[in-house]
Amino acid sequence: MSSSEVYKLVGGSLYNSSTNEQTKNQYSNACAIRGSRALLYSGISIPVLKYGTPPLQATQKGGDNLNYILSANSFNKIMIDKFGDTTDKLEGDDANDAAKIADILRGKSGIYVIINKNPGISGAGYSGHVDAIVNGICISNAYTQPKGGISSIRIWT
Repeated sequence: MSSSEVYKLVGGSLYNSSTNEQTKNQYSNACAIRGSRALLYSGISIPVLKYGTPPLQATQKGGDNLNYILSANSFNKIMIDKFGDTTDKLEGDDANDAAKIADILRGKSGIYVIINKNPGISGAGYSGHVDAIVNGICISNAYTQPKGGISSIRIWT
């Protein structure tokens, strides 16, 4: 499902932001929205999240009046807060080693979150990626070679 279809499905202020000329470029990716919807419709609540200094809101309401997470970085934080850190993870140099990445993905099914080392415009240009992983294959893409490298890869099984 394309990002625009995801935003239309979710509706509410998220859809409005994704179609507004002034804000739509900030809503070109919907991976954290897809992951949020999976959590929400599995019975897992997502509170209003605020991260950073000063704290910035990291969630936004959908048409169902539920909170959706806006970035992979915030999704990673809520997964750790709700479920604890996973033992299926790579960090630092290990998260940039192709053989170790292939090994950790092999046969896994669950929720996959990758956090980019450099999310700014000089790097990947996005915070990371959220996806479902089924038998070692991410449904959309694993995105294991972003410009600027990887900070961490986590899989909750």
